[in-house]
Parts: sequence; C-alpha cells; structure tokens
Amino acid sequence: MLVSELADQFAESSFPDQFAESPETAGSRTADRTAGSVVVIAITGEMDRDNCAEARVAVGEVLYRDTPDRIDLDLSQVTFLDSAGIRSLLLCRHDARSRGCELSITAVHPHVHQVLAITGLLDEFGLN
Repeated sequence: MLVSELADQFAESSFPDQFAESPETAGSRTADRTAGSVVVIAITGEMDRDNCAEARVAVGEVLYRDTPDRIDLDLSQVTFLDSAGIRSLLLCRHDARSRGCELSITAVHPHVHQVLAITGLLDEFGLN
C-alpha cells in the first residue's frame, strides 16, 4: 500500500467521542481569513493524546461556518507531535476534503517536520 492510501484509510476511521471536547491542556489556536477563500489556523503547544482534538475542532469550526477553498495549518509553534496528533491531522484533512476544501500545512516546527518525514506524510500535507 502506498503511504497516501494508508493515510486515507487511517483518516477515515471514526473519531472517538472522548476527544470531542477540547481538554484544558490543549494549545491555543487562531483562525484568520486571508485573501481569497483561504483560512489560516495557527496551532500552538503539543499535539498529543491529551490535546490533539484542538486542531480538529478548529478545522471543524471553519468548515461549519463557511467552507473555504483551502485551510492552511500553521504548526510552527507546535513543539511535539505523536501518533494521536498525526491521526488528528489526517482526520482534519479528511474532514476538509469531504467538504470540498484542501488542507495543507504551511509552517512547521523542526521537530514536527522530522515526525512527518519519518512517517512519510510530508507530501500528503504539501510540505517538502
């Protein structure tokens, strides 16, 4: 199986209800509309089991409010990414695509870049 096929299969799995609410430890996020129909969402802190739902909530809010052509995730202030965080990113991409919206990562912390490189997901999110 190709990495993209695995990523799609992984993202299509159900989202556990226990992560539907953002925990108190979640990093901050902001969503800003930019020129055209692009929304930039900046996530800060860590994306791990305890707070990875924050990104999906932010993407979901944008998709619910108004489906843009593209959502750019700024992860330059995310210092840690584990498997739950990766799953959250894949689910965000799946949610966006299901609404006809592209999702990409535009900025990434070096530690997160390394994790995405090891997992073969750089290209999946538009990173080189």
